[in-house]
Amino acid sequence: KAIKLDPGHGGALAFLGMLQAKTNRIDLALPNLEKADKLAPNVPWIMDLLAAVLAMFGRLREMIDLCERILKIDPNFAGTLGRLSSGYYLEGYPVRAYEVGKHLVDLTPDDAEGYGKIAAALVMQGRIDMALEAFGASVARDAVGNQSTRCNYVFTMHYSDQLTPETIFQAHKSFGQDFAMAKVGDLSRYGPYLNDPDPDRRLRIGYLSPDFRVHSVSAFIEPILTYHNRNVVEVFTYHVSTRVDGMTTRFQTLADTMRLCGAKSDEEIAEQIRADRIDILVDLAGHTGENRLLVMARKPAPIQVTYLGYPGTTGLPTVDYRFTDNWCDPEGKTDQWHTEELIRLPTGFLAFQPSSAPALTPPPSVANGYVTFGCFNNLPKVTPTTMRLWAAVLKAVPTARLVVKNRSFLEEATRNAVRATLIETGVDPDRLDLLEWIDGRRDHLVAYHQIDIALDTYPYTGTTTTCEAMWMGVPVVTLAGEWHTSRVGVSLLSQVGTPEYIASDADEYVRIAADLASDVDRLTHLRTALRVMMLGSPLFDYAGLARNFEAAYRAMWHHWLGVEEPDGDPSPDV
Repeated sequence: KAIKLDPGHGGALAFLGMLQAKTNRIDLALPNLEKADKLAPNVPWIMDLLAAVLAMFGRLREMIDLCERILKIDPNFAGTLGRLSSGYYLEGYPVRAYEVGKHLVDLTPDDAEGYGKIAAALVMQGRIDMALEAFGASVARDAVGNQSTRCNYVFTMHYSDQLTPETIFQAHKSFGQDFAMAKVGDLSRYGPYLNDPDPDRRLRIGYLSPDFRVHSVSAFIEPILTYHNRNVVEVFTYHVSTRVDGMTTRFQTLADTMRLCGAKSDEEIAEQIRADRIDILVDLAGHTGENRLLVMARKPAPIQVTYLGYPGTTGLPTVDYRFTDNWCDPEGKTDQWHTEELIRLPTGFLAFQPSSAPALTPPPSVANGYVTFGCFNNLPKVTPTTMRLWAAVLKAVPTARLVVKNRSFLEEATRNAVRATLIETGVDPDRLDLLEWIDGRRDHLVAYHQIDIALDTYPYTGTTTTCEAMWMGVPVVTLAGEWHTSRVGVSLLSQVGTPEYIASDADEYVRIAADLASDVDRLTHLRTALRVMMLGSPLFDYAGLARNFEAAYRAMWHHWLGVEEPDGDPSPDV
C-alpha cells in the first residue's frame, strides 16, 4: 500500500524486499533492495538488507564492499559486522574476519553470533583449540537454536589432535538426538510413506547437497552420477545452495530430475522429497557448510544414507547407513563411533575425476639437487602434530625444502603467523616457502611441479589433495590413525598401489619420507607411473563403483521391505 501511494519511498521498498527475502523469494527481493538503496542512499539498515541478499547470490565481493561502506557510516552496526566477518572468511581473509568478529563480541558480549564468527576465523587460521572454545561460547549463548554453529562446532572437532574419537562421536550423537530431533519434533505427523513396495522395480535415488557446483565434492560424485544404470535407478538431485555455476548446469544433465532448492526451507525441501517419492535419500554434506541435516532429520525418504562430503557420523538417528570402505573403517574397529550402520564398499568408497591432466614434468629434485616436500591441504589440518612431523622430516633430510600452499596465505597476517608457528616447531625458515592460493584448477595442479613428495596431515588427512598429488606424479606419505578422519590416505594409497608409503607411527612416517627423498630414481619413475597406476585403480573404475552403489541400494531396499537376500540374511551387504 505504501509503495502504491509513494513508488519512490525507499524504506517501503526495502521493507518489501526484506519480506520477500524472509519468505525465500530472493529473486524478487534483490531488485527491490537495489532500487531502495538508490532511492534512499546511505541508510545502513537498507544497505545491510541488500548485503544479506547479495550474499545469498554468492556475490561476495559486492557484499563486502557494501558492508565496508555501511561501517564507515556506522562502525557499530551489529548485523553488518557479522556479515562482513563471514564475507572475509569466505574470501580467504581469516585475520580480518577475526578482527571484525571480535568487534562484534565486544559490542554484544552476551550474543552468540560474534563468538561463532571468531570461531570460524580461528579455524581457517588453524587455531583449532581456540576455535573450539569460541564455538562452545557461541552455543552456550545461543537462544534460538542455531544449527550452523552447532554443525561447525562438531565438524571442527575432527581437526583436533587432542580429542578422542569417542569424544567426537558423543558430540555428534548429542547434536542428533538433543538438538536436531528435538528441533524437528514428532515425525508421525508426516504419515506413512507412499513408495511402491515392488522389490525389483527401478529405484528412485535422491542426492542432497549444497555442492553441485565447483567444489571438491563434485570431482567425486560426478562420475557416479554419470555411470549410474538408468534401468536400475532414477536419479534425483537436490541442490540446496543458492550458489550455482557451470558445474550446476553440468549436474542438471546428469540427473533425471534436478531440484534447485537453495531458497527453500528445510520443511519445503522435505515435502518436495516426499512428493517425489524418493526411495533412498543420500546426504553428501554431513556437517559441512550449507548442509541440510534438518531435512534428513525429518526422514522424508524411507531409507537414508550419508556419504562422501564428511569424514564421520551425522549423529542423526534418522540416517540409516553410511558408505565407507574397509581401509577407512576396518571391520569391527570404528562401528561404535557411528549412529549409522556402516556399508563398506568392496573396492573403495571413492571415484576421482580430475579436472584436467596437465603435462607431467621430472621431479624438481633432478634440476635442484635437493628434494622439496610439500602440502596443499587446508590450513585447519595443519595441526601441531602435523608440524612436528614435518619438522622431524626436514631434520632427517637436512638439504630438503618444504612448500606449503594454502588459500589463507592470501592474507599476509595469516602467512606470517603460520611461518612463525612452523619456525617455533623446529622448521628452518630458510627452507620454508609459503605459497598463496592459485585460481583455476589447472594452474593449481601445475603447482605440484614444484614438489617431489607430498606430506599428508594428521589427524585429518587429505582426500582431494592426495588424489591430485598422485595424479601429478607426486607420491604421498600418510600416517594411519584410528578412524575414518585419519585413514582416507590409507584407502587412497592402497587402491593406487603404494601402501608402502603408509606409516603406522610418527617414526615410520619420517623414515618413509627420508627413504623416498634419498631415491631420486624412484621419484623419477613415480612421476609418470603414478598417473598410470591411478588410471588402472578402483578410483577410476567409475562403472564398477556405480554398480557397487546400485547393489547396496537394492539390498537396502529389500531390507526395508523385509525381503531376504539370496544368502538368507536380510541385512544390506555388498
